[in-house]
Amino acid sequence: MYAALAGLVAVICLVLIGVRLGQGDALGVWVATYAVGVALGGWGFVLARIGHTRWAMMVTCIAAALAGLGDSPAFR
Repeated sequence: MYAALAGLVAVICLVLIGVRLGQGDALGVWVATYAVGVALGGWGFVLARIGHTRWAMMVTCIAAALAGLGDSPAFR
């Protein structure tokens, strides 16, 4: 379950990067927050697969928080 959640967060961050770039938004801090979200989501997937579920959940929550931060009106 943790691996699926981490993978979903990583995919959502990738989709959000594509959507915002497709809308013509300028590159900025939001790209970095989404990119770190993708990296942390991927790392959470790896941690979940090797059995470190506590760490996987913590990393996945941070990735989701960064995705929310990158989508905030402050970065538009």
